[in-house]
Amino acid sequence: MAELLDERSRAYLRARRDDDILCDLDPHKAHHASGLLLLQCGDADISCGLLDHYRQLSGCDRIHQITVNGGALNLSSASPVPRRRAYAITGLQLMYEIEEACSLKGLDKVVVCGHSACGAGRAAKLSEEDAMRLIVQGKLELREFFHRRGREHIEIGSMMHVRWNGDEPRLYFLDAARYARTFMPAPLTGT
Repeated sequence: MAELLDERSRAYLRARRDDDILCDLDPHKAHHASGLLLLQCGDADISCGLLDHYRQLSGCDRIHQITVNGGALNLSSASPVPRRRAYAITGLQLMYEIEEACSLKGLDKVVVCGHSACGAGRAAKLSEEDAMRLIVQGKLELREFFHRRGREHIEIGSMMHVRWNGDEPRLYFLDAARYARTFMPAPLTGT
């Protein structure tokens, strides 16, 4: 059963849409001829629809998926999502999986995608604000990981899949650079 957004969550997401942190996805920027890796939540209520939605918007048919409960929420070293269960894959493990998949499949674009409302995020008691911060932080940590490993050429994008209560879900570009400049106190490096 799909999680519903409460009023506070809807208000937060609308505000991020109004300040252009969540923007409509530009099909030309979303398309990547050689394909891409999509890190997403394995949520059965959104995963197939998200993939179809992305394919329809981008025209990209070659999408390698990595799914794990919470998806992009797991990347950040500050995330409580993997720590709430002893068996979970950590952000660092995910980064190695992403790197290996890019190498095996010849991919040079990664998209980290969060969704609202996420059951794994709710189980970890994350607000939508917490979740967005973790997705952006995870993207920045993944970029740093690639940089340290000589893979600066791999492009990293971020998206948010939002199921507005009762409406069709929308897929947004998550402008991590704008978010970080606006909401993260530490200096931004290399987004």
